[in-house]
Amino acid sequence: MKREIDAFDISENGIKKARKIAEQAGVSVNYFCCDLESFIFEKEYDVILSHGILHLPYKDVRDNFIAKMQTNTKMGGYNVIGIFTNRLPATPDNAPYTHSLFDVGELPDKYKDWEIIHHNEGTFTDSHPGDIHHEHAFERIIAKRIV
Repeated sequence: MKREIDAFDISENGIKKARKIAEQAGVSVNYFCCDLESFIFEKEYDVILSHGILHLPYKDVRDNFIAKMQTNTKMGGYNVIGIFTNRLPATPDNAPYTHSLFDVGELPDKYKDWEIIHHNEGTFTDSHPGDIHHEHAFERIIAKRIV
C-alpha cells in the first residue's frame, strides 16, 4: 500500500532540511511552503502531526488549526501534537515568536471526545548553537478519533 505524506513549513530553509532528511531515509514527501493560518486541508488524513509549532501563533489561529486537524482526521485516525506550556515562561530566544503558550492541561481538554492514547507533560533542558542552555515546559499528546 502506497502512503502519501504531505508536509508544510513556513520556512523554505525548514523544507530544504526536511527534504534532505527524507531523501536520506528514502521517504517520499510532498513538501510545500505555507503558514498555519493560510493552510487549507483538502483531504482527510490517517495521521496529522504538529510538533513544536502551535504555541507560536496567536491563540485563535492555533485553536482554529487544531479544530481543522480534528475535522480532517479520518475516523480511527490520529493527531500527534507537541507544544510548549506556560508551566515555564517562553525562553528569551523564543519569546518574541511565542504568542500563545498553552495552559497546562489545555491540550488534552481539546481532545475530550477522542481516545487519548498517550499524554505527557513536563519540562526538559535544551541547548542551541552558541552554548545557549534553557528549560522548556512541554505537553505531548497522541489522540485517536473515535467520534
